[in-house]
Amino acid sequence: MGGQLNFSLMIPLISFLKILLYLPSCIRYLPGGVKSGFHHTDINPEGNKKLYQVKGKKNIRVTQVPVKVTSMNNGDCFILDSGSEIYVYCGEKSKRTERLTATQAANQIRDQDHNGRGHVTKIESGESSPEEFEKFFEVLGSGSLKEVAPAPAVDDDEAFEKKQDDNIVLYKVSDASGSLKVEKVGQKPLKKSSLVTDDCFILDTVTSGIYVWIGKKGTSTEKAEAMKNAQKFLKDNKYPDWTQIARVVEGGEPIAFKQYFSDWREASPLG
Repeated sequence: MGGQLNFSLMIPLISFLKILLYLPSCIRYLPGGVKSGFHHTDINPEGNKKLYQVKGKKNIRVTQVPVKVTSMNNGDCFILDSGSEIYVYCGEKSKRTERLTATQAANQIRDQDHNGRGHVTKIESGESSPEEFEKFFEVLGSGSLKEVAPAPAVDDDEAFEKKQDDNIVLYKVSDASGSLKVEKVGQKPLKKSSLVTDDCFILDTVTSGIYVWIGKKGTSTEKAEAMKNAQKFLKDNKYPDWTQIARVVEGGEPIAFKQYFSDWREASPLG
């Protein structure tokens, strides 16, 4: 499967230095959501800008948001991926862990989406020049530093994390009964054992896109219908057009997917 990288990561503070953004190439995201029909297969082509918000306290999320200044605030970090240039915007009130995560994520985007050819630039108050800020907003396509919203008066990271978790739902796509059925399996906390090799599953994370998990023994009908139903979810729930769908195969799940299952713990890639 071809496509763009889009991800939302939850990184436990104790171990985030070890597992941060370990995203194997087995996962690829299909751009354009409802409108694309999944026909586009380029991996983050030039000119296809994306903006990611990096936010969290205990579990930091990297979530795709609309590419405009109104998506930003000075309490979080943001990654602007324009192809050859990748910017890490660090809000003045952003946490140190958010800044570190944003930098690591930007490097991962450069290495995976651009084969290491992109250039990562950090933008932050007291460190970057007025010209660098100006260039950032020029690439963004709108706005200025004055138009970035201030950090929330009250830290909302924990509430943000809880809201994200409450919206996560897992569905099973199976034709074992003789007819195809799409059934809700449960909500977070999810268990690894919920994923059955004979079937396919749809993991709806709402703001961070939809994953389609393909079981090794799933039928061709299940595999095809799982993708079709994921697309239908986008349309029925009126998700933003930039919402992504990712196809994940059994045995090749990245941490970006595994982190939604409470009992799925990965050995540290750093040993």
